[in-house]
Amino acid sequence: MSYYPENSGFGGELSANQTGKLNTLSAHANYSHTVFRGSLTHSKSNTGSSSTNAGSETGVFFADTRYGISRPNDSDGGFVIVTPKKALADTTLKFVSHDAESGFLGGGAVIPNLKNSVSTTRLDLKDLPMGVDVKKDTIVSYGEYKRGFIADVEAEGSYTADGYLFDSDGEAFQHVTGYAIHTTDLSAHPIAFFTNDEGRFILTELKKGKYKISLNVEDVQDFEIEIKENADEIIHLGKFFCK
Repeated sequence: MSYYPENSGFGGELSANQTGKLNTLSAHANYSHTVFRGSLTHSKSNTGSSSTNAGSETGVFFADTRYGISRPNDSDGGFVIVTPKKALADTTLKFVSHDAESGFLGGGAVIPNLKNSVSTTRLDLKDLPMGVDVKKDTIVSYGEYKRGFIADVEAEGSYTADGYLFDSDGEAFQHVTGYAIHTTDLSAHPIAFFTNDEGRFILTELKKGKYKISLNVEDVQDFEIEIKENADEIIHLGKFFCK
């Protein structure tokens, strides 16, 4: 009898054998995880002899005062410890092509590193928190025999804001379009928006800092808004009376 899960979890096997007058009974159990694999085997015979063996495939890896727990089995000595920073501080990082993840017991993910070649690993972005943008989704490691180094994954949070636009007479700007343009970060792309019947608009993927709001309405002056760090899901900017 045997049972083994397809991916991770507990597995087991029970076997009985008879050879002449010798009868043996063996039980084997194992547990497999992305960072740990352990096994326990017990065997007993009718002669009174018995044995128990335990084994594991797990190591603790250190580099630059950081650590990771893993069982890389396809490297020739090198490794990379990948840890999240800033907006990803409380996030578990997973990877597309490696059976590894960060955050296990507070450690980083250990990625095997071949000594004679360049290895690349991509982050699995499906489980990242909403409103978080990873600055770099590919980890490039250069072979260093029996040596490890740190690869920090940085990210920045983005924000969502809403507000209401009115003209100088207090009438809502209905169904108008416009752009929000970051005034200092030239890498930030302009954010297009439109207003509804009540003059409400929504801005997504905002960064911290000041934005110039420009409406596609003739003779209406641009104005500025400022996005500050905010813990709420959406920042309510309030009402704007455009000149």
